Amino acid sequence: MVMAIAEDKDHTPKLITAIHDNLTGRTSLAIANEVGMNTFTAEYTSNQTNQDIITPSSGKRISVIGGLTVTTASSGEIKLDFPTSNKPIWRHYASKFSQAGLWKLNITGQVDEPVRLNTTTGSENVFLMINYRETD
Repeated sequence: MVMAIAEDKDHTPKLITAIHDNLTGRTSLAIANEVGMNTFTAEYTSNQTNQDIITPSSGKRISVIGGLTVTTASSGEIKLDFPTSNKPIWRHYASKFSQAGLWKLNITGQVDEPVRLNTTTGSENVFLMINYRETD
């Protein structure tokens, strides 16, 4: 077995493992996307308006690669966006779902662009877990 870290076209590090089967003579590659991943978690009990929750280091970008949202609310919305580029990242409609399972995606903001949170769930609990990477 050989392990290495390489970068994809967006300079995102990937853990690559090569496994060779001596019996069949075949080699397989396994690629792990979690290398270099950061996780943001927070719980809120009031509406959040234009709250920047993840801000990249100067000159960097944030790439949101997954997350989870959970709420006790039976109405309202949880919205995550890149505000400068006007890119929606995630929507959770509390009137339909109390939990939006572990979601995977890859949405990258502009240089120096934060991840912004807006909620309209009132005093109900909202829990966020966001997996992301900082990239050039």
